[in-house]
Amino acid sequence: MFRGVTNINLDAKGRVAMPTRYRERLAEHCGGQMVVTIDTEEHCLLIYPIDEWEVIQRKIEALPSFNPAARRIQRLLI
Repeated sequence: MFRGVTNINLDAKGRVAMPTRYRERLAEHCGGQMVVTIDTEEHCLLIYPIDEWEVIQRKIEALPSFNPAARRIQRLLI
């Protein structure tokens, strides 16, 4: 849906303000329900519509919990 880099800021209460140019498209595409998570390789946040995130979450949950790398990913993202 979106690609590229957008710098954002947190307010005094730790809230992220979504850039104005994305608000309408996000509301339309996500219905206001989305997941914001980290990228495990880069210093950035990723935003997913809830239905797309649920597919990713199921895959993450299916990773072997006895594998230290998989367990780390599970802890970071879920």
